[in-house]
Amino acid sequence: MKKILLFFKLFLCVICLINTSASAQKWTPFYSNLSTNAFIEYSDGTVWVATEGGVVSYNTKGDVLASYSTKDGLPSNLVTCIAEDKEKNIWVGTPNGIAKFNGKIWTVFNNSTSAEIRNGIKSILCDKTGVMWFGYADGIFNYDGKNWKSSLVVPPNGLDHTVFKMIQDKNGNIWAGIRWEYSYKYDGKTWVKFGEKDIPNANVNAIYEDKNGKIWFGTLGGGVVNYDGKTWTKYNEESKTLPYNYVNAILEDKTGNMWFGQVDKGYTKFDGKTWVSFNVAQKNIVNNSVNDIIQTTDGTLWFSTRGGISKLSNTEWTPIATQIASLPSNYVFSTSINNLGNLVLGTANGVSIYDGSKWSWINSSNSQLANNEVRSVYQDKDGNYWYGTYAGVNKFDGKTWTLYNKSNSKIVGDIITTIIQDKQGAMWFGTTNGLSKFDGKDWVTFDTQSGSLPDNNVKNLIQDKDGNIWVATPGGLAKYDAKIWTVYNNKSGAPASTFKGLIQDQSGNIWVGTSSLGVFKFDGKTWTNFAYNSSTGKGELTSNEVTSIFQDKSQNIWVATYNGVSKFDGSQWIKYSSNNTPTTIESSTSTLSISEDSKNNIWFGTDKGLHQFFIECTSKTPTINGQPKTQKINENQAVTFHVTVIDVTSYQWQLSKDNGNSWQDIVESDNVYTGQITDKLTIVSAKISQNDYQFRCKLINGCASNISNVGTLSVLCTSSIPTITSQPINQKIKENLSASFQTLATDVSAYQWQISIDKGLTWQNIKESDVLYSGQITNKLTIISSKLTQNDYQYRCVLVNGCASTATNVGVLNVICALDSPIITKSPVKQSISEGQTTTFELAANGASNYEWFLSLDKGVSWRSIILSDTIYTGIFTNKLVIKNTPLTFNGLYYRCKVANSCYTIYSDVVSLDVSCNRKASEFTVQATNQSIFENQKATFEVTTLNAVQYTWMLSSNQGTSWQYIDTKDTLFDGQITNKLTIKSAKRLQNNYMFRCVISNGCSIFGVVSNTYSLEVKCGPQPVISKQPESQIIFEKQSALFQLTASDAKAYQWQQSIDKGNTWGNILSNDDTFNGQLSNSLTLKSAKTTQNDYRFRCQLVNGCSSIVTNIISLTVNVILSVDNNKEHSFIVYPNPTSETISFELEKEKFKVLIIDMKGNVLKEVLNQKKIIVSDLREGMYIINVESNDEIQSYKITIKR
Repeated sequence: MKKILLFFKLFLCVICLINTSASAQKWTPFYSNLSTNAFIEYSDGTVWVATEGGVVSYNTKGDVLASYSTKDGLPSNLVTCIAEDKEKNIWVGTPNGIAKFNGKIWTVFNNSTSAEIRNGIKSILCDKTGVMWFGYADGIFNYDGKNWKSSLVVPPNGLDHTVFKMIQDKNGNIWAGIRWEYSYKYDGKTWVKFGEKDIPNANVNAIYEDKNGKIWFGTLGGGVVNYDGKTWTKYNEESKTLPYNYVNAILEDKTGNMWFGQVDKGYTKFDGKTWVSFNVAQKNIVNNSVNDIIQTTDGTLWFSTRGGISKLSNTEWTPIATQIASLPSNYVFSTSINNLGNLVLGTANGVSIYDGSKWSWINSSNSQLANNEVRSVYQDKDGNYWYGTYAGVNKFDGKTWTLYNKSNSKIVGDIITTIIQDKQGAMWFGTTNGLSKFDGKDWVTFDTQSGSLPDNNVKNLIQDKDGNIWVATPGGLAKYDAKIWTVYNNKSGAPASTFKGLIQDQSGNIWVGTSSLGVFKFDGKTWTNFAYNSSTGKGELTSNEVTSIFQDKSQNIWVATYNGVSKFDGSQWIKYSSNNTPTTIESSTSTLSISEDSKNNIWFGTDKGLHQFFIECTSKTPTINGQPKTQKINENQAVTFHVTVIDVTSYQWQLSKDNGNSWQDIVESDNVYTGQITDKLTIVSAKISQNDYQFRCKLINGCASNISNVGTLSVLCTSSIPTITSQPINQKIKENLSASFQTLATDVSAYQWQISIDKGLTWQNIKESDVLYSGQITNKLTIISSKLTQNDYQYRCVLVNGCASTATNVGVLNVICALDSPIITKSPVKQSISEGQTTTFELAANGASNYEWFLSLDKGVSWRSIILSDTIYTGIFTNKLVIKNTPLTFNGLYYRCKVANSCYTIYSDVVSLDVSCNRKASEFTVQATNQSIFENQKATFEVTTLNAVQYTWMLSSNQGTSWQYIDTKDTLFDGQITNKLTIKSAKRLQNNYMFRCVISNGCSIFGVVSNTYSLEVKCGPQPVISKQPESQIIFEKQSALFQLTASDAKAYQWQQSIDKGNTWGNILSNDDTFNGQLSNSLTLKSAKTTQNDYRFRCQLVNGCSSIVTNIISLTVNVILSVDNNKEHSFIVYPNPTSETISFELEKEKFKVLIIDMKGNVLKEVLNQKKIIVSDLREGMYIINVESNDEIQSYKITIKR
């Protein structure tokens, strides 16, 4: 009993220890629901969305009603699919299983719930019977409300068989689209592989059934194809129909248009004839990767994309907010901490920054970021940000963006994977095409072609403590010592070749990850392996596919894999995964980056969100016994700041240049200082520019830290200020001559001349390389050849003596022209000519080198240049302007000439041009005639004239009371400004319109008006019926045909009366009991007895004329109940027949009655075994054979 109590106490202690450890460690996930995967319209009209950050519901306006995540019970925030069952429950699929929502709670089903359930759900279907179907990586299983059952397992062949989409067609068949397997069809008994020879790509990503029963298949690479039960029809890039072959979603809207959501290319609409594509460039859809499309009951189209939701109602697009969480994307490629202590993330949708309380975003829409796919983020020692994207690398200094790519620089590739800055300040960029080094001026490339790297795809990049550059690639690990490259791979004796993930630990060991062998520690001689044993499930790691490596401040090594992370404290490994120590990082997740902030939080960037891991620190906080003191020294002297501390493992001195508003670490490579990571920081030679700099020391002990007080540096200047004995004086010279400004002074060590081109508002140094000057850094500045553009420029000289300086007075440069103003000795004079003649404006001037003539259209109010291409003019840039073949329209124009030399410009007197008209008066020689036509015909009014150059037609719609000009844009007419006016298709409303024509010879503003012409528009000829339709007598379920023949009929409309002609109604074109409602032939498909005695007629229309046919009737007879299958004592043949019928019977005496379906006796024959029926109409009849008081009936058909 004592042993049992002792064991129980020990067990409680263990539990307490476990709980204490757990409470000290906390995982917090951050997700983005910006990327949406699937929609449903719920039964209450709301829209539910599966996102990569959980589930969100919206009302029809797009307002968020509710959102759900793992905090609310979901097994994963990455929700791939969604459906509603018959009981109005919501079902969702995730990588970690299935969840059902009953309106209050989420219930989770996964492989720990039932052996038949699989995780990694990609598609869900609720069939017509209420059974739920689930597609996963290797097949399909279902749930009938009680039992889980595997339905389809795709035969393994080494490929991923993810079931992307499932539907149920109108006939109850279930269709599944499967990666690498085309599609499968289930008829309720058997799954059959479908479309292997006809679907153009094996990856079927979308399936849809349209209103006509066609099955559409969307593929990843082959476009779309539909199947109508017999024929396959393909639409893709190759057939020049669908513009892009990668299709995620298919929908038919209520009007019959087909919509296709595409990968990275927006969406395409197909109306049965025309294909129209749309994308982000048209500013409607929010992202070009469309994952799903639905149309809600109100007709609104919803588009699910990687960048949010877009809603289309009628023609109005509305973006729908989904960003409730913190991240712009769940793909977090890069994590880093900037010099302000903020977390900076590179994601698949831009950059995200977290200051501990709020998030901010940088993307290509709100900045000059080259591309939203940001794989690497780095902040250099000067505070500049470098963003490695898929379109080059961006540098941002806080104000200005600079882009470096292959088109504008010598960087080796545009897809940037990793960035570092070396100790000399040069930037290194790893790309998929090799490695580039940039020192601010020159680029150097290292790749396989130069013999530097074993592979051009650079995965990771570091610089070790000795200054060596290490590069991890799929072809090996490379080390560069600034002279020689050394490669480590299988060929050189290393244990692996495919490397990714790379760090150097505090002890100098290199840690490098592999794609299949775990992680290796390399001390320069020996490779030590840490891995995962897949057969036993044991080992140091959670998987052998390493994705990232990191060492925290407590010197723990973190190794991230495809299935979790492992931590190594130097003696033991702790694994964090779904199968080990709990973590929010889901299984099958790639951890792409790791970093640690100032509060000891470890941040993991993954392909399924961001995860924060906090470990309670137990290290002692460093105790400061001696604080840094403010230092006051003369310039160029050395000075030291000192801190005294206990319980400290490392030091980091920091600097502030803005009175403590921001701080940055002083890097070891900064040779202005020594002792940057010791207890004493020394400024080697203080400068005046460092005056008021502040310094402090950050002290670290394991995971604990402390910061010293601030020490301020005061640098005193000991140099004397230069004494100016002679100031620069103003200079006035002619252009092209030299001018000098000079100063004399004592106690001067350097000169710098400055210039102001805005009268002293701003000044800039004149560079020594500026060839317009000499003596820029001497006491005498010379302008070598003064230009008029330099007039009023100001100059001064800054005199320097050590740290002291002063500036001279300002000297002003006055540059005057070397030439005199031109003088006009002969002015141009007014010209009066007849149209078509040539005229000249001419002037004479002294001292002129340039001429240009100008004209005015408004009598000198405004002037414009004469166009060189106008061939009417010559001499535009000479002293003589010639106008050839002068048109009448030039009458009243004004001209003047600009006369100039290089210094001065003057204008001549203004002169006018009078152009007189010498044309003969215009007149009508033949008038048009009145027109009388039928409606929809063409009518033409044509006149013949003399000396007319302008025609204008007018109309009056009120018998000539008022008139209006016919606009040339009026599409009802042709020839509005010619001698022939045509009414293209006359309408009855134009009846009695009046027309007239106004002509002019082009000189007079008054035209000559023609006679008035009238237009009579008559109704079209009335249709003529040459053959009336006939009444029909038929049996029930037979078809009836009413047909007529007519001429001059443009339209037909059949009508019916169900009350013997008292009231009539049009037979609508969508009434599927008839065919030909709008033609000369009406067919009743299958008559019912209720339609007996219906009346029919047809209305024939020709424009405004119409006529109605005779009224005809329909007689529908009931089929009598006669069974030909029962036994008879006689045989009737042939049946059907056309001419005769014969009998075989033993009786000699008998009577035969032939009866129609109304019961009328048509023939009565005695003792004849052959009867002629050629005189009877086609149809069905009853034969009664009477003998010895026995009557037997038989049904026959007469058919010809």
